[in-house]
Amino acid sequence: MRKSIKRLIKSPVPYAVFTWRYLLPKQSLSVNLHKRVFLNAFPNYNRIIWCLIAFYSFTFWFFFRGWIQLWGVWKKFSSVLEKEEKISCSKQLSDLLKLVFLQTTPPWFYYRYSLYRYSSIEWFDFIYTHELPNWHQVMSPNLSSVTRELLSDKSAFARHMQKQGLSVIDGHVVYKRDIFKKEDLFQGRSLFFKPLCGSQNINTYSLECDAKIDSYILNVSEDKVLTSQQEIMSFLQELLNQQDYLIQPLLQNHKELQGLSESDALITIRLISIWAGTTAQAISAVVEIPIDRFNNRFYQLPIEMKTGIIQPLEKTVFSVSNEVHSKMQHISGHQIAHWSKIVNTAIKAHKSFPDIFSVGWDLAITPEGVKLIEGNINWGVAAHQTSKPSLMKSHILYTQFDTNKSHVK
Repeated sequence: MRKSIKRLIKSPVPYAVFTWRYLLPKQSLSVNLHKRVFLNAFPNYNRIIWCLIAFYSFTFWFFFRGWIQLWGVWKKFSSVLEKEEKISCSKQLSDLLKLVFLQTTPPWFYYRYSLYRYSSIEWFDFIYTHELPNWHQVMSPNLSSVTRELLSDKSAFARHMQKQGLSVIDGHVVYKRDIFKKEDLFQGRSLFFKPLCGSQNINTYSLECDAKIDSYILNVSEDKVLTSQQEIMSFLQELLNQQDYLIQPLLQNHKELQGLSESDALITIRLISIWAGTTAQAISAVVEIPIDRFNNRFYQLPIEMKTGIIQPLEKTVFSVSNEVHSKMQHISGHQIAHWSKIVNTAIKAHKSFPDIFSVGWDLAITPEGVKLIEGNINWGVAAHQTSKPSLMKSHILYTQFDTNKSHVK
């Protein structure tokens, strides 16, 4: 409890969308869904604690943080948008005041989601990252401990998916404060090391092997590689002293995908599925193309769900440079190999977790076919909405709630 309270105090943004529209009857289903998240955040705290959190979070936003962020974002992007979209700086400022203080939403979403193309009531058709993880928790209020464990423990998840007949990545766990053995590391093949319960590719490393000459290279950072087996063992042992690690084969991209990237790092698909009453349904997907191997940065382009064709990247002043945008436009129109298999794999995987409303699945397409990497409970929403508000409709359709009733427990 102390850690979560401390995180909330340090957070530069409020924990939910709060608007005057919550006080009025007959609001849109989108408004009501945001209201549901606002009222049901922090379910493990009593209502007094909830009120104190809300008072602190929104007071700081209205009187301090909101103004600072609004000014910084407007100063950075307003002149660029005025030049490119012919929207005056004063119009942008007026819209930002509405977004920041009448909807308590960070101002950068005005540019990232191109909200200037929509009316202010349509802004509620988007899901915002500052609502996470409360948004996902409210959507899945009955999440079991078994589901939490399987989706956080990558090794347990892989074993469970194998039992369902799904293709996953082989691997084994080396536990914290154990000792790496030579045979764990130098197997005559390239390996990938990642924390057993980590996320976002943080503290992950690739050990590349040239079997012809029995040599190994551990890529530590952009300007640091280790080639001595003793140095490699010492570095990885230091990591293992801090947390459990999963060792897996280093995956290669399918030949039809590799041409999309200048890096040889693994290209992945992030596919979102939701539980639609009795089965799962795939609703959105993006392809994540690494910019480089070390900085955990990648391009994210939307994929058309029916065909598996990569869609053009929406150009905004917030997103990418003209050079990068041109490069990404060249990628659009590419057909993702094994697309129906990718969708069916995610749907079948979700059938093992009917207690969770939505899952962000990471999948890879290798020379051996589709591989399911992991499922994410608190998946990021922004990449799926840069072109349009593509998530809210399915959330409204498949979340069962009566807008005439209170959802405060």
